[in-house]
Formats: sequence, C-alpha cells, structure tokens
Amino acid sequence: MEVIVCYSRCWNCMFGHCYDPPKPHPWWGSEDVEHAVATGQPTPRGNCACPCAKPEVAA
Repeated sequence: MEVIVCYSRCWNCMFGHCYDPPKPHPWWGSEDVEHAVATGQPTPRGNCACPCAKPEVAA
C-alpha cells in the first residue's frame, strides 16, 4: 500500500506570513468549511502544520 502524507498549512504560512510569536492556529478557513458542508463532508479540524503553530513551552 502506498501512502502520501500532506501536512496542511494555512494560506498565510504557505506564503511566508507566519505568526511571530508562534501561536496555535487552524490550517483551514471559511472556504474549506463551506466546501465541506456543501459536499457532505465533515468540517475541517486541526492546526496548521507550520512550526509557527507550535509555540515553544517555557522551561
């Protein structure tokens, strides 16, 4: 079996407009939700896969 894993990043991160400081944020937007509802799919979930969506925990 072949599997392709595509980590989803939000539009801002795809174009280099990352959060500074980093903060959790979703990969999906309103258009993704509208498409899912219109096609009978579950609404999108999950955070952006960009490193800026994973803030470092203070030690």
